[in-house]
Amino acid sequence: MKNLSRTGFLNIISNNLYQPTTYDNHLREDKKRPDKSISTISGLNPYRGVWGQKQAMHLLRRGLWGFSSEELDRFSRLTLNEAIEILLAGSSTPPPPLNNYSFNGYIDPEIPFGETWISSQAVCDRRLTKTEDILNTKRRESLSAWWIGLMLDQDPSLTEKMTLFWHNYVAVEFPFVCDALKCHSYITCLRSNSLGNFKKLIFDTITDASMLVYLSNDISTSQAPNENLARELQELFTVGKGKGSHYTQDDVVAAARVLTGWTSTHRFGGHTIFSPQVHDSADKVFSSFYNNKVIKGRSGSSGREELMEMIDMIFSVREVSLHLCRSLYRWFVYSQIDQTTEANIIEPLANSLIENNFEIMPVLRLLLSSAHFFDDNNIACLVKSPVDFLIGLCRQFKVTNFSGDIIKQAHAGLILNDKLRLMSMCPGYPPNVAGWPAYYVSPAFSQLWVNTDTLVTRYSTLDGLLSSSGLSDESAAVKLHFDVLAFTAVLPDPADVQKLILDSSVLLGPLNLKSEDIAFFQKILSPDDKAAITWKDAWNAHILAPGEKDKEDVVVNRLRQYYLHILKRDECQLM
Repeated sequence: MKNLSRTGFLNIISNNLYQPTTYDNHLREDKKRPDKSISTISGLNPYRGVWGQKQAMHLLRRGLWGFSSEELDRFSRLTLNEAIEILLAGSSTPPPPLNNYSFNGYIDPEIPFGETWISSQAVCDRRLTKTEDILNTKRRESLSAWWIGLMLDQDPSLTEKMTLFWHNYVAVEFPFVCDALKCHSYITCLRSNSLGNFKKLIFDTITDASMLVYLSNDISTSQAPNENLARELQELFTVGKGKGSHYTQDDVVAAARVLTGWTSTHRFGGHTIFSPQVHDSADKVFSSFYNNKVIKGRSGSSGREELMEMIDMIFSVREVSLHLCRSLYRWFVYSQIDQTTEANIIEPLANSLIENNFEIMPVLRLLLSSAHFFDDNNIACLVKSPVDFLIGLCRQFKVTNFSGDIIKQAHAGLILNDKLRLMSMCPGYPPNVAGWPAYYVSPAFSQLWVNTDTLVTRYSTLDGLLSSSGLSDESAAVKLHFDVLAFTAVLPDPADVQKLILDSSVLLGPLNLKSEDIAFFQKILSPDDKAAITWKDAWNAHILAPGEKDKEDVVVNRLRQYYLHILKRDECQLM
């Protein structure tokens, strides 16, 4: 696979009509692999190379939404196997989202401020009243802020990264579901199954009330079977559209008949129910792709047993495992999958998935501890997704979730959500049931994150986070800042300007700077102006008098300009 070099990244920008700014001229030329060598021959054999900060950063960037300085320090001191086991340990169940929206004249008619709205018992039909629509919008905003908060405050676990992976894999669009309670149920379903069993996850998600509403299965009957869920179950969620996928339209029709009866009540957050009276109780016959399987029709409550039998049938097809493993590979390693990667990586991963009865953790353990994963050609070869970019930097620069102040939590989450929306990746709002195009549209894949609009939004967001005024919404109830002092203070020797530049560039890039790059950044931190205090003296003066604002301002203002230039470099858009 081919690293995205500086030249390659600039080509992406150029192709999307974006003109590099002046400081791009200070960037270096990354190493380039010849086009004829797209693949790497490393395989799934365990990684036996050096384990240090570079490898720990790669693992944490791919396994978490960025990393804090404490996490990097901790993982760098572990062995690779110890690090993998911590990532696979999972996370505890988080507290539920709260009513943090009953202020400025709006009152939730049912749930008091500060209490969770997931206990709501409100009832509605499929057509919401204006009051119900406003209430659901407020609760969905609360849910979005809550989800962003989980990412910001995540444990050092794959749970949050895998939750969004599954959201992309079995996608639901919140506005189409509308009901915030159902949307919360969906996230909870993904999160609880994030590191569990693939087959169980598929059963749980396609019978979740949100999915049944989203893909219209809640109105599917024996007299008028709806094919939406039946089609996406095969085309996107299991078998996929690879060269080995040969399910037929008749299979879609038969699957739709199996799924009749699975519906949701009209109550807000209504539970999934199986309604025997609308289930098609006749036999269902599938094609030779499924070995001409016949699912015997069942009546009454036993009709629900047909679905698990159909899922067993679908999972007996090897293409299901291959399809998932390709998606995991594109999420964690690299977008392009050629014949060598298919044979050396995807096939063995699929074997592991099948051998372990579709448990996810053995597959992740095998992939993330492999020589292939740590191959130099698989480092900094993907354009960061908006969530990787924004949430990752917020975690590195100590943008907190304002624990204890639920109004500030709400505003912070909504501010970040709005920026993610403008960058084309807002959790809960994928463009369609196929998820985000950057994970399936060939040959561009992750390069689709970069275009005229989204890159400008990335850079303007950095401007806000690194400005004195901060990033805020219209209410200005909270202002988000990168804590440049906290980030810099944990560097080995922040008073030494050259060491500061080298150490911070590794953490944020990594960037291998040339001498002229270092000189350029050094002038920002320690100006040539004889009237200006040197960086070393400015830093030490701040350290000796931490409460004096004038001394702190000198350091903060220089650091903000320095990090603004660093973070807008091409390499900082890669992971």
